[in-house]
Amino acid sequence: MVSSRLFHPEQTAHRLAVVTVQPHAEGGVHVAVARGPSRLSLTDHKLYGPFAAADAVQRRDEIIAALRVDGYVDGGLAALIATVSTSTSPKDRAHAAERLGWRRDVGAVAVLLARAAQPKDDIAAVITALGRIGDPSALPAIHSEAARKLLSRRRAGSEALRVLGDTDALRVVTEAAIARLPSTLQAAVALDSTAVCAAIKALPKADVGPALDALYDLGTAAAVDAVRATLADIDITKPGMWRFARSVLKRAMLRFDGDTAGALLRTIDLKGRTARGGTVANLKSGLDGETRATRVFSQRTSWWCVKAAWRWLTRIAKYRPERYAEIATACLLPWRDTDDVKPHNRVPASGHNFLLMKIVHGGSTRFEVDRRRAVVRLIQKTAEAVAGHREEAFAALWDAPSSWPAVRRLLGSGHHRLVLLFAQRLAAAHPAIVDDASVDELAAMLRVGSPLTERVLALLQQRLRTGFDVAAVLRLGTSESEHVRALAAEALTANAHRWTRDVDASIAFVLGPLAVREAATRLLLLALPSASPPFRTTLVARIAALVDVDLDDDDDRFDGVSEIVDGLQTEIRAHLTIADALRLLARNTAAAGIAAVVVGAHAGAVDVLGLPILLGLAAQPTSARRGVAIAAITIDAAILRERLGLLLELAEGEWDDVRAACVAVLGGLDAATLDVDALTAIVDSTWPAVQDIGKHLVTARLAHAATTNEAMPELLGRLAQHPHRGLRRFVVDLATTSLRPGYVALLRLEPMIRAVLFDLRPDVALRSDLCALLLKRGLADEAQAELVVSIARDVMRSRTHGLRDDALQLIAVMATTYPALAEVLVDDGVTVVEIAA
Repeated sequence: MVSSRLFHPEQTAHRLAVVTVQPHAEGGVHVAVARGPSRLSLTDHKLYGPFAAADAVQRRDEIIAALRVDGYVDGGLAALIATVSTSTSPKDRAHAAERLGWRRDVGAVAVLLARAAQPKDDIAAVITALGRIGDPSALPAIHSEAARKLLSRRRAGSEALRVLGDTDALRVVTEAAIARLPSTLQAAVALDSTAVCAAIKALPKADVGPALDALYDLGTAAAVDAVRATLADIDITKPGMWRFARSVLKRAMLRFDGDTAGALLRTIDLKGRTARGGTVANLKSGLDGETRATRVFSQRTSWWCVKAAWRWLTRIAKYRPERYAEIATACLLPWRDTDDVKPHNRVPASGHNFLLMKIVHGGSTRFEVDRRRAVVRLIQKTAEAVAGHREEAFAALWDAPSSWPAVRRLLGSGHHRLVLLFAQRLAAAHPAIVDDASVDELAAMLRVGSPLTERVLALLQQRLRTGFDVAAVLRLGTSESEHVRALAAEALTANAHRWTRDVDASIAFVLGPLAVREAATRLLLLALPSASPPFRTTLVARIAALVDVDLDDDDDRFDGVSEIVDGLQTEIRAHLTIADALRLLARNTAAAGIAAVVVGAHAGAVDVLGLPILLGLAAQPTSARRGVAIAAITIDAAILRERLGLLLELAEGEWDDVRAACVAVLGGLDAATLDVDALTAIVDSTWPAVQDIGKHLVTARLAHAATTNEAMPELLGRLAQHPHRGLRRFVVDLATTSLRPGYVALLRLEPMIRAVLFDLRPDVALRSDLCALLLKRGLADEAQAELVVSIARDVMRSRTHGLRDDALQLIAVMATTYPALAEVLVDDGVTVVEIAA
């Protein structure tokens, strides 16, 4: 049986009217109206009906409307109206006006407008109430207050206009809010929240607070996001800041902006734990303009704010029940387990998280609120939850299907253990909460492990199988959960036959998050060989347009594009010209990879690129840009063989891939056509790979010279002039087999001979072979022996015993073979004595 009570402010005999919906004996319902002076003396009874049960609410409302026409009002309304119109206490009038606003009864508009015409300290509450009631007749009074200079009155007026939705008036409010912003912020508000935050950080400290209030008054998404981010980073308890932080909180509560209010309330609660007595500063009053010592923020301030916030939530539950779960959820989400404190006596770990505890355990019989502090504690230290008893406040509101999206948000974004347990209990009691979740909501629920994990995974797999959604898969790829990312890749594989023939989907996945991109590029590469020519051509055209933007080399957004280029080379070469390639190679690494494909098919690319660009590309740290140079080297191998100096300059770079391409070109040289300068230039390289090519070419050239009886007397001498360690063995071996007779030929090898003998890290085997060569050449004639002795005289002073012994042996053999040399050695203190056998 449902009943409603109404009161008549003027009648006495029929002061109270009770309207009741009662069941009818033969089915349907009656609507009964009983009137009288009090609930114990109802003398006038009327019965309406019977009506069909489906029409009960409509008939009841019609009868209540008729009573209102007769002058009846809801219970308590007359007392509140009387308080607003007659009370001498501004505080009482403000409280009564606030309650009238929550009730949204148009019958209170007249008295509120009358009070607004004679503004006192309660004017902000009166204007707020008029905005909540939403009667258009209040617009002139509200608009007047929105233009006030005093913050509290201006705030009440602008927020009331926002509730009423008067477009023209809101435009004026918006312009005024922008005018209050510093010039740097006025330029940034049209951009994103990041730009607004950066502009706020650049402001002087004294300007930050007013700017935050003006930005929140502006109300754009970027401005509100910037306000939230800034308030999370600054100390809101400082003088000059708390006033405006509190103003933002009041605005958020008037707008039912739970996200802003929840984040601020958590900050206020945490700051209050260490504030103690707070800060006292000399501040100018907004009411009388006087400057006086004022306590800015203290622990008591924090307690008052969070308790007032709970009163706000209870009024939402009573007067706007459809919004309660949504706003309570927003107030729960900011809390973390790290906000708990060590349990003490009857105060649990989360007992200081006042708002959290009231929402999650506000209906419990185990807890009570401390009378002086905003602290929730156990009634008894050993009190335990009663099985089957719902502990959350306003449990019936959480059970309503309209509240289930809020529960899903708690499951997906909640952090505190009590919040997650609360949401999981609701989901267990109402399976449809999870069953009706979207793909994104299911993915968010897998962020943390819970008893729902297996069920959520199964639902998510089912959704992805039955309804493949490109946008949903992309979002899943950004999930923090490895399970979710794996599901996204699995969905791509299972539906590859769909999206690999859709250009838009293919590009979206190739540009997607890492988990999606890796799977998509692999699958697309497998599908490209069998794709239709129109699909491949369209894909190349879209990709070419897509990558034609300037990006830093460390930007990886086009990495997937770079991986599929190999499968589209034919279409890329057909679609793009060398001019396109020249433009793309400077854009980004992916574009450079495409340019390399075009360059690799364009004979004469070396001349088109030009020497400075080619050398610059070969020295680039990014492999994609070096790939352009490699492509040009490969396609123009014949040209570069004619420009050996350029080819060797490219080979001397620091990158192995470029050098490998140059070595491949050098390997195609015809040794028979190379002269001594060319051979020497190749062998003189500092890189072993190039030296190996040079050795091969020298050997081949000498073999060709032998067959044609061509004399190349200076080749070995040139090779020995700048001996690289890697070439010494090669030169010694050549000298052993190919050195021409005579002093001059050996003299040309002297730089290399000394380098080997005086090496601080000698190759002992090589040194031994060289000494054998010197011995052989010295025994050939006295001129060569004199050169051998001159070298050995320098070497014998070495402190290395083996080297000194080898030198002395050479000297001894030469001196005994050529006695004239023995006389020369006397000046060095060397005496050669021949010992008879």
